[in-house]
Amino acid sequence: MKQNRVTAGLGAFAWLALAVVASARITPPRMVRSPDIHGDRVAFSAEGDLWLGAIAAGTAERLTLHEADEYGPRFSPDGAWIAFTAGYDGGRDVYVMPAAGGTPRRLTFDPAGAEMVDWTPDGARILFRSRRGVPMVGARLYLVPAAGGADTGPCAARAFRIG
Repeated sequence: MKQNRVTAGLGAFAWLALAVVASARITPPRMVRSPDIHGDRVAFSAEGDLWLGAIAAGTAERLTLHEADEYGPRFSPDGAWIAFTAGYDGGRDVYVMPAAGGTPRRLTFDPAGAEMVDWTPDGARILFRSRRGVPMVGARLYLVPAAGGADTGPCAARAFRIG
């Protein structure tokens, strides 16, 4: 008889625990991704947003807060701007914003999606990849002016220092 009560009690506890867990909004933690360092600052993506951290202080603040994911932040060579990939309008495109924070500005309008790769050494243009024109396999590299404007079309065989 005592064993039946213990079993019933454990069963009730298990059901209660399952109900609590099922009713809680449990979201898996997102890891820090794609860090880029400029001086004492680090830009990275986490929780679907962009963050800016101070390495010496060990602190970070959120730069963006949007339902869409932002990722792949890269500092401009002078550290004043951050370019990144985001899916604000349903597709992936390249955006740029001041490193101190502010409103992102869309640079690409690519129907196949665009993904940030890096800045050119002079900081005037941004290198990105797109599957435009190669729908089955691979991607091509393109350049877009950091100030805005049309991209250059597929890059010819040129060497770029990436990273």
